[in-house]
Amino acid sequence: MTGLTWSTTLWDLQVRVAPPMMTALHCIRSALLGTHRWPVPEVPGLDPDLVRAVQVADRFMHVWQIGPEEFRACASPFIAAGRLDSVLRLADAGAESVPETTTRLQAVTVFKGKDCTWTTQLKIRVSDRLISVADVGCAELKIANFYDGEHHLKRRQRDKDFARRHEIQSAGWTVIVLTAGMLHEPERWLPDLAGYIDRIRARQVG
Repeated sequence: MTGLTWSTTLWDLQVRVAPPMMTALHCIRSALLGTHRWPVPEVPGLDPDLVRAVQVADRFMHVWQIGPEEFRACASPFIAAGRLDSVLRLADAGAESVPETTTRLQAVTVFKGKDCTWTTQLKIRVSDRLISVADVGCAELKIANFYDGEHHLKRRQRDKDFARRHEIQSAGWTVIVLTAGMLHEPERWLPDLAGYIDRIRARQVG
């Protein structure tokens, strides 16, 4: 990227605008400094300002399909390398929404603590057919986490979700479905995730 502004044409006017990467870095910096704050669910072990910065990074990475190295290449002098790395270590382009970012960040606190390999946008196949894509999960243990937003409450979508998840569970997967309320109370579901991991591993050993 060359220069700190882009020139574009709006009707017959020449307009100077900030490039998307510069906008992203300014937004991440603002979140880290606490200049702009918005309500975020608790993520055990993470500062809320860091959670906000990761939410911002996730959205830019997903929409613009950019990776950590592109952020690092443009960061100076906007964000210190160490502070940016703390965001990029947690960011993931797989999150398709802000609640999915929260779902991942909360779940990963358990997956990491249990030494599990986790994946975002985890494809679940049954008899070589793609049945669904979990927001985050562990393929080795067949654990899938889904966040259900408001559109999942519609009757047709709810029926489709139920049928699909019934097939997934019949294939031996443990399915955890989360709502907005549950994300704001991680203590309601994170112990369940930890318990599932322990029981599945005990069965595998047995």
